[in-house]
Amino acid sequence: LSGHYHASASQKVTGGVNYCVAPVLCSPSMGYALVTLAGREVSIEQRQLHLPNSPALIDTHVHTEHAYCGQTVAAAGAIERAHTMGLAGICLIEHAPQLYCSPEEFWAAKHIFRPRVWRKAKHSRMEMFRQDILPRRSDFVRVGLEVELDRDGELTLHDEDRDWADLLLGAIHWLPADTTKLSDAEFASLFLKTSEAMIQGGIDVLAHPFRIFRDGQVPKDVYARLAEMLASANVAAEINFHINRPNQEFFVECIARGVKVTFGSDSHFISEVGAIGPHLDMLRGIAGDRDLSDLLYRPGRSGA
Repeated sequence: LSGHYHASASQKVTGGVNYCVAPVLCSPSMGYALVTLAGREVSIEQRQLHLPNSPALIDTHVHTEHAYCGQTVAAAGAIERAHTMGLAGICLIEHAPQLYCSPEEFWAAKHIFRPRVWRKAKHSRMEMFRQDILPRRSDFVRVGLEVELDRDGELTLHDEDRDWADLLLGAIHWLPADTTKLSDAEFASLFLKTSEAMIQGGIDVLAHPFRIFRDGQVPKDVYARLAEMLASANVAAEINFHINRPNQEFFVECIARGVKVTFGSDSHFISEVGAIGPHLDMLRGIAGDRDLSDLLYRPGRSGA
């Protein structure tokens, strides 16, 4: 294996020896080689990080330095990396309840179970976020908020913040009830009820739809029922690989009903921004010969 020839060279076998020159990561297309060894069998796949020009791709879920859960991600670096990766746009998204609440309040889910905490917003950093992030809006950059549903059935969002956000992502990190004694069927029912209320609350995208099912065991009938809710409200569904693999069967149901799809890296590290190759591969596998541009959600409001 060699990497000294930037243009790379494909796999050759001479005298029983495999030879390959890997593409260089620091040049346009940002290529690399994936080498798999199985005994004496060698397979080499050449890949690239730079995203294709068509369809135009937007990473609609990128966090900022204002996130309690953020690690190395920051708005300026995320925008630069998005350009480098060949994206057509980026959406800087922050958790509204993280901006309204202290870290201790948020991680204890007080914004869910004690709604007055986020409503009073005693520790609010929302104005700081707006002053820092809103000036970065452009035709390339959109700014939005990730919201949840509290115990009272309300989105964790003040009306004045709905007015300026380019898009709202709805997410379920906690269900608004004690789930420890619920059966699987009761858990799924509460999940659907919570999702429906959030969808009806006016979100644009349902983020990482089934992350709350930590074991990945989602009843099959839930896919069609949730897809129908999204279709009825014209809300998009997010493909998100951040913690667990998305449920491909669910997105088959979504596309069959005309639900638009988004790609969200859900970046908490700068290295995750624009890493939506797996998202694209999944959608291609579902779409067949359909034009992917017709399936993808586009943030509607201009951020300029």
